[in-house]
Amino acid sequence: MRRSSWPERFITKWIGDIAESQENSGQLPLIVPSGGWGRKELSPAPEWTTVYPFLLREMYRVYGDDRLAARHWPTLVRYLDWEIGRLRDGLATTVLGDYHAPGTGGVPPEDTRLTASAYLYRGLVLACELGDLLGRDVSRYREVAAGLKNTVNATFLDPAGCHRGRVVGTARVHVGTRPDRRCVVGGGRPNAAHRGGARRRHSRGARTRRTAPTHGPPCPLDVLMWR
Repeated sequence: MRRSSWPERFITKWIGDIAESQENSGQLPLIVPSGGWGRKELSPAPEWTTVYPFLLREMYRVYGDDRLAARHWPTLVRYLDWEIGRLRDGLATTVLGDYHAPGTGGVPPEDTRLTASAYLYRGLVLACELGDLLGRDVSRYREVAAGLKNTVNATFLDPAGCHRGRVVGTARVHVGTRPDRRCVVGGGRPNAAHRGGARRRHSRGARTRRTAPTHGPPCPLDVLMWR
């Protein structure tokens, strides 16, 4: 995301459209904006709708302004509460998975709970980061994220630390190593998205802003590395 005014205005408008499209239940539509299709069809799919916390965190990371996150916080937690209420046996579910992964014609053959849970985990982690920034109580979301990570690892990693079964698409391109060098799906560094920036003053009035962290958010499948 470039540091210029055009993407800032564009992404801010998109985030606003997502919030305005939220159902009373907290559910977000798959496609925003939409002329009608995509609100219920092919839903739910956390791989798509967790773009909401991702965009909010990226806007803070790039532009260093927490006002957008503060404005959208009630909508964000309503969405996360809806996702948490859908968990089955500690895992997220989806109707799409890693949709149109290489060699597939749509919904992939592997267990779609893997990508759904990984993306929801990342959404919870990013929301906790924003909540800490805003001074909100995120203990519940941090607890759910930890439980989701443990369930994902118990379900999708064998005792040797390797992924159980066939892996395609998103999972395949993120194959890396665990800290103990055993093969596992995942990549990146632990806690890479949890380091905040230092405070600094900007010329926009007397408002205190934070320098945006230079690193991006974690890969969703990092959940499979650190247990």
